[in-house]
Amino acid sequence: MKNNTLFTEEWFAQQKIDTLYTVTGEQMQDPLLTKFTGITHTDFSFRFVQTNQKNILLTSPLEAGTVKQHYHGKINIIRTRKDVLHILRPFFRHARVGVNMNYMTAGQYAALKKTFPNAKLVDVSQALYDSRIIKTREEIQKIKEAAKISHQIHGKMNNFLKKNMSEIELAAALDYAIAREGCTNAYPTIVGFGKNSSNIHHFNTNKKLQKGNMILIDCGAKYEGYCSDLTRTTCFGRATSEQHEKYDACRKAQEESIALIQPGVKASVVAEKAQKIIGHQIPHALGHGIGLETHDAPGAIHPRATWAFSEGMTLAVEPGYYTQKWGIRIEDDVLLTRNGCERLSTAPKKLIEL
Repeated sequence: MKNNTLFTEEWFAQQKIDTLYTVTGEQMQDPLLTKFTGITHTDFSFRFVQTNQKNILLTSPLEAGTVKQHYHGKINIIRTRKDVLHILRPFFRHARVGVNMNYMTAGQYAALKKTFPNAKLVDVSQALYDSRIIKTREEIQKIKEAAKISHQIHGKMNNFLKKNMSEIELAAALDYAIAREGCTNAYPTIVGFGKNSSNIHHFNTNKKLQKGNMILIDCGAKYEGYCSDLTRTTCFGRATSEQHEKYDACRKAQEESIALIQPGVKASVVAEKAQKIIGHQIPHALGHGIGLETHDAPGAIHPRATWAFSEGMTLAVEPGYYTQKWGIRIEDDVLLTRNGCERLSTAPKKLIEL
């Protein structure tokens, strides 16, 4: 990723700050640091300072070698707390410092207040979140690649399936397929057999695959820090007429929702339309933004949403229907252009029986 000053002088003026300070580590990872630095390893520990004139990255000797492979700006090696203070002091003394309170622990905030008592810490978390709503051309290409890889892996699912395999086994096979593509998981893979397919956020178990089981797989790749989010539902054997009917309803709801998504259209209008088609209240949002996180800006596509669609958004659209014995969810990713949605993935039009 090309490293540059992400925010303009005007942005700093709007937020009424002199400096933007972001930090990541084992306790909390700010995904925006991928956008700032190109570093996709979220378990790294480093600090990033940005003004309207320069970027400064601080990291330890343990991680400096790998950081240099991704970040092409100046890297400051810090070995002691004294090193940190020496570098940060000019940017914090009597300054208004923007911090992302959504990704800063209480301990980190308290330490900053104590160390730099004359600095004014300003929560700019909402402005930072809003900056992720519209994707850049480079971000769009990475999300497209993530969706392409995920779509291909879902398409090869039949190669992994066999009777009596467990949910955990199938999830491991899918995760390995993602790793072979040079990606990481955008989120923990969900595999639900039979009754477990009705658990929206299911934790994989040792339940064995049997004939007649519905199979729900929610699995997405993360490519160079950017997420995809796809779900497929199939039947291992013959599906019932009700299952075919509800799959068709979910598919229709998705197709008509995607057709309705246009710049300026309210998210709530699309969500309400999908629920009417399915004839049942969807127990989760119709969809959400995707990007640096699986659930990203602008937020959920929900009947209570207050925002409208804009060109440059990337979204997951996932209508679902759930009973006590089985569930169906169809999820695909789209890019919103000035003329409507460009599909980044496409689920099968009919319920597949394996």
